[in-house]
Amino acid sequence: MIDPSALADLLARWWFNYDEGQFDVLTGLLTDASLCHGWAGVVQALWRAASDALDPGPLQAALRTARRGMEDHLTRIGPPASSRLLEGTSGIMLAQNDLSQAGIEPPAWDACLLLTL
Repeated sequence: MIDPSALADLLARWWFNYDEGQFDVLTGLLTDASLCHGWAGVVQALWRAASDALDPGPLQAALRTARRGMEDHLTRIGPPASSRLLEGTSGIMLAQNDLSQAGIEPPAWDACLLLTL
């Protein structure tokens, strides 16, 4: 079994060892703001990883960056047409609502995304 703290630390090292070209490639792959392969999903994954990390600081910084990316995308492109949880506005609104009330612990609703070990 993989230790969640080790996995979170690995994600933190990956996130903060990128160069600008890698970051552009990563963000270029995000074509929408949804939970399923979009900005809201990156935000939730980073939030979960930060909550499990031995040193959450780098992941919390990455979470702030991803949140700005999600909000910028929504401003530029707009929300998806669907209202579904994974690929629509429902999931985005859950992520936005939770982030506006963000504490150190992520919400319980995202257990369906299988982000925890």
